[in-house]
Amino acid sequence: MEFPNDLSKLPADKAIRICVSASIEVLNQIYSGRFPTGPINHTAMNLVGIEFVRDVYSHIFRPVNLDEAANMIRVCNYIGRDKYSEAKPEPLDDKDIVWHTWFAVFDHLVPPEDSDPEVLQLHWLENAEVVRGRSRSDRPRVNAEVQREKDLQLEIKRRCNASKQVLIKCCKYF
Repeated sequence: MEFPNDLSKLPADKAIRICVSASIEVLNQIYSGRFPTGPINHTAMNLVGIEFVRDVYSHIFRPVNLDEAANMIRVCNYIGRDKYSEAKPEPLDDKDIVWHTWFAVFDHLVPPEDSDPEVLQLHWLENAEVVRGRSRSDRPRVNAEVQREKDLQLEIKRRCNASKQVLIKCCKYF
């Protein structure tokens, strides 16, 4: 995989949030079809994505294994569109979606309480060229996406705890 030369000049001791994206076709080119590139079991966390993050992080900072790479990922999603016109009524199911891009956000030395770290956005193009995003305009969007993911995880945890409390109360009566 090719990387811009200036990426190796990033200071290893600087906190930074990195957003990477590539089309499904580019991921297939980079990894020669060694990994499935589409959503697996309705999750965006799959081997090709983790390997992609591992390769990027290892190139910029230091080598990491797949477990370390998976644990760094703050957000990962597929971007898709439906293959029908907008006239098609909802709901769509998996066979109606064309997945075209995968992206992930991961952190390097970003403290958990930092909600607005500097952001570096990298996008792999069809010719395997890497382009950098516009950091000033990308920073709020990427950091907001991480915050939404964090809020979603907290809401899931809250609902699970509330469900456990209801179950405990119900079990006391039986």
